Amino acid sequence: MRQNKTKASWWLQIAACFCILMSVAPNAMAQEAASNRLITSGIGKGQAAAQRTLSEIQTLNNLEDQQEANINSQEAQLAAERSDLNTTTAQIDQIEADIAVLDTDVQAVETDLATIGQHAREPISTSCTGSQKLYWSGAAWSCNTETDPSIGIHAKSTRVPPTCNATSQKLIWNGSNWACATDVPGEGPQGPEGPAGADGPAGADGPSLWTSSGANIYYNSGRVGAGTSSPATPLHVGGDMRVTSQLFVGGLVIPGNASLCDASREGAIRFNTSTDAMSICQNGDWTNVLLGSAAPCSLPWGGIIFHTQSTTAYASATVPYGSSCNGQTRTCNNGVLSGSYTNRTCSVNPPSNCSVSPWGTIAHGASVTAYNANSVPCGSSCSTQSRTCNNGVLSGSYSYGSCSFAACSNCSLDGATVNHGSSRTFYQTTRACGATCGSIGQSRSCTNGSLSGSGAYSKASCPAAQPCGCNLPWGGSISNGASVTAYQTSSVSCGSSCTSQTRSCSNGSLSGSYTNASCSVGSCSNCSLDGATVNHGSSRTFYTSTSVPCGNSCSGGTRSCNNGSLSGSTSYNRANCSVAGCSNCSLDGATVNHGSSRTFYLTSRSCGATCASIGQSRTCNNGSLNGSGSYSKASCPGQSCASCTRPWGGTVAHGSSVTAYAAASVACGSSCTSQSRSCNNGSLSGSYTNQSCSVGSCNCNVGGSTISNGSCATRWNRALGYSGSCNPKCLSTSVCCTNGSASPTGYTNQTCDFEPCCGGMPC
Repeated sequence: MRQNKTKASWWLQIAACFCILMSVAPNAMAQEAASNRLITSGIGKGQAAAQRTLSEIQTLNNLEDQQEANINSQEAQLAAERSDLNTTTAQIDQIEADIAVLDTDVQAVETDLATIGQHAREPISTSCTGSQKLYWSGAAWSCNTETDPSIGIHAKSTRVPPTCNATSQKLIWNGSNWACATDVPGEGPQGPEGPAGADGPAGADGPSLWTSSGANIYYNSGRVGAGTSSPATPLHVGGDMRVTSQLFVGGLVIPGNASLCDASREGAIRFNTSTDAMSICQNGDWTNVLLGSAAPCSLPWGGIIFHTQSTTAYASATVPYGSSCNGQTRTCNNGVLSGSYTNRTCSVNPPSNCSVSPWGTIAHGASVTAYNANSVPCGSSCSTQSRTCNNGVLSGSYSYGSCSFAACSNCSLDGATVNHGSSRTFYQTTRACGATCGSIGQSRSCTNGSLSGSGAYSKASCPAAQPCGCNLPWGGSISNGASVTAYQTSSVSCGSSCTSQTRSCSNGSLSGSYTNASCSVGSCSNCSLDGATVNHGSSRTFYTSTSVPCGNSCSGGTRSCNNGSLSGSTSYNRANCSVAGCSNCSLDGATVNHGSSRTFYLTSRSCGATCASIGQSRTCNNGSLNGSGSYSKASCPGQSCASCTRPWGGTVAHGSSVTAYAAASVACGSSCTSQSRSCNNGSLSGSYTNQSCSVGSCNCNVGGSTISNGSCATRWNRALGYSGSCNPKCLSTSVCCTNGSASPTGYTNQTCDFEPCCGGMPC
């Protein structure tokens, strides 16, 4: 696999070099052909042909620069791919080493699993009580009453139980071995407390604080408290006090500021400290007692409220379940009570219960479990439904109050009967050498006449054992007639092979002599040179030196690692090699990279000459520019051309233009005639000599006043006239000016003064 990787790497390098040569060769041939055309064309064929050839050479030089840049990019990419290939090879070697370690771990786990019995994998869900012991039947755990160590999992122990003293000791299994434990009677925990006995006879009367006086008693030595331990007055009641007859008060009655007003306190009075008013408890609310002339209002349910006071009344005393009470505020206004509702209180009726057979009465909100049938076959499930009572309506549709299961059939096999729902151990028809009955048994459960488990366990009793198998040197065993692969040693050095042997079991005797269950090949050493590590079986390129001058190539060779030893010539002893950087060129402020070209120009350019005719492509080679030193300007200089003199003064630069006119002015309605005059190396084209041209005014002069072109004004036929029937009369009209001509004519006065007219004659 590693040899294929190395070959693939070499083929990639050869293919890349071939592509580079094929891309460079056509360009070199084309450049040589262009140079030959330049020589054979001759200088006499003209400057234009030479310029075209130079342009072709420049194009080819630029193409060659691009190809060289592509080659450098491909070489860098190839170097990166070689580095990635080396990294990938190292990763594959590490993965193979990890797989070898995992194989060893898997073999160890398989060996451990072979030594763990089925009972160690089976979860224990049975809890034994009393004198029972946990017992492995061969297929499942169960509880049996154990009377001797030959029953249950303890019988699998190779340890022989000791002989215990029959009178003072008992044989026990402590979880890992048999032992004798001394049976010492002990006192048990204290039992629960018994019931209390009957009351004894009454004792003599104790001392009293009260003094008797006939049928009366009295106490004058302090204060009496009822509901309080610290009375503040001779009689202090800490709570309510009820007087069923009259209460005579010889002093002041000081009401409190209680907040509770209900039916039991109807008619109570209080002093409201927040309003400084007396209040009476009436109809569940405190009503201020107002003094004045306004009349109170009688309430529909009895009692009164005073002027400006309000109470809440209801449309009805009760409403159905699920409805809301409709309340109204009724206010007293000088004996007139607003509103119409007549009920003091309103309550929501309770919801109705449900009465359904077979459950009878079901309270609202309560639920019962119903069934869709009163019985189901054996093994089926009763389908249930929760039915809930909601205000007399019972949800759901199931109608049975109970559900029973039909009787199930028992099972019979090999003369043994197993009741439905019970289990019994059945065995395979044969038992291998050394195998216990538990290892060939399976607990099979009966469900309505059908036994669970495999039909291979069909014997009601355990059969006799067959010939024995063999124990393996590294643990575990194989059956009679079986074979296993063993190894001479558990490991061998790098490059060696493991020697194996097949060992067969014949009725307890194992052939052969090798004693190791597995064998691993030792890891091989890697190689290290000049700070680089090469994994065993991998290859890497080494070089004769760490760097080479500009224009040279690194000399390298491939060396392979074999268990710490590198192949190949020792002259290749450097892990890396780099090509020294080449110097760039600089001229007239421009930088040309090594191997690149740029056009430089002569210091001056005659009028009419192109930049290409005074330029030369110069190539940089490690700090030196080829070509003629006369071409030393990084940019093309401007042309040396003469300027032109304008007829009206001033100059026009070569290649520029100026607008001139045939006349300095034209009459109204005419257009100025212009001409573009261009300067060519001191000679100005065209003949017009005026710098500008203006158009004459187009306004109208009417009677000594001006009317603007396109405008109109009121004008009169005379300066003096008459009004009415006298002549001559003052007449006006709108005179308009169009391009210097006024219309209509005859109206030249801006105003006309009127003289009076008397009876058709001037006054």
